[in-house]
Amino acid sequence: MNLSSIFILIFLYELGYSFGFLAIYLAGFYFFKVIGAILGGFYIARFGPKHGALLSNLLYIPTLIIISHTAELGLGAVVIGMILQALSVAIYNLSYDINFSKIKSLKRAGRQLGVANMMEKIIGGLAPMVGGFLAIWLGPQTVMIISAGIFALAAIPLLATEEPIRTNQKISIIGFPWHNFWHNLVGQIGFGFDAVSSQIWSILVPIFIFVGQNSYGVIGVLSSVAAVVGALAALIYGRFVDRGQGLKLLQIPVALKSITLAIRGAFINTPITSVASNLVSEATTTGYHMAYYKGAFDAADRSGSRIVYMMALAVCGNLAATLASGLLFGLLQVFHSEEIGLRFFLVISAIGLMALSLADFPLYREESRQYRED
Repeated sequence: MNLSSIFILIFLYELGYSFGFLAIYLAGFYFFKVIGAILGGFYIARFGPKHGALLSNLLYIPTLIIISHTAELGLGAVVIGMILQALSVAIYNLSYDINFSKIKSLKRAGRQLGVANMMEKIIGGLAPMVGGFLAIWLGPQTVMIISAGIFALAAIPLLATEEPIRTNQKISIIGFPWHNFWHNLVGQIGFGFDAVSSQIWSILVPIFIFVGQNSYGVIGVLSSVAAVVGALAALIYGRFVDRGQGLKLLQIPVALKSITLAIRGAFINTPITSVASNLVSEATTTGYHMAYYKGAFDAADRSGSRIVYMMALAVCGNLAATLASGLLFGLLQVFHSEEIGLRFFLVISAIGLMALSLADFPLYREESRQYRED
């Protein structure tokens, strides 16, 4: 899904859509992800996370087919495809988080997250390279059609598996202890800036740094190389998280990624330095993602309503990404150069990313505060 999202942005740019339009596209995308997270929460409560993943796959198939015909169908296809994509990704992410938070073992959650991340990186590392070269030889439209077929096949195993949680649940928004977990929700501001800045960097590199190269091939190769680093980092970090080093693994990589973002925006303008920043970014991102989600899954256990808690995190993160996309659009209007606007946004995102360190999960609090959630 992540690869398809990046390919879609490049595809739209090469069709003639401006970066200003892409900023609006991203704002709309994340806004509808907010809606998708809310609808997905109620759907998962009724049918379970595996049925949520099934619904997500089924929604993503028409997304890729519609967007692949944007050149013929025009703006309407872009809007419809964006809405379907947002709903699909939101429901899938929420389903995955709820499912993993339920089946994980808290004592070994770090190692389990490490293995899951490693497998995701390995598989995800092959996909960008294969997808990038297929896009060069066959065209991005064909790759999107092939991806749609893969999503259809991936939906089949979900039909024969049991749900890990009780179905037919009722969600109580009003009765949820919001005052206990508001710090966690504030931390999602960082994820909002992280998501948008990652997508902007992924299209800035092939267009402004690897000038004259095939954009799909560049993204495919860079993503695959970074994925190898991410897989190795996931294995190493998993052991640190389980040994009580989760808070450091959250704070230090966030600070390093923030510095990397600022350097990207201000200084990086050559292929070699962009590759180096990708490797650092992948290693740090893997670290704080694992530490963050171990804390979040523990908080979900304590909250009394796993679905509401994970849904709230998703809503807040996507709201932050919507606002970040709006900020990006404003910067692109202020600066006459699109590249300068994009780079200035990366520098600002370096500040926004630091909000991740404010999550203050109960799992990482000092002994005297460990189980006080006020």
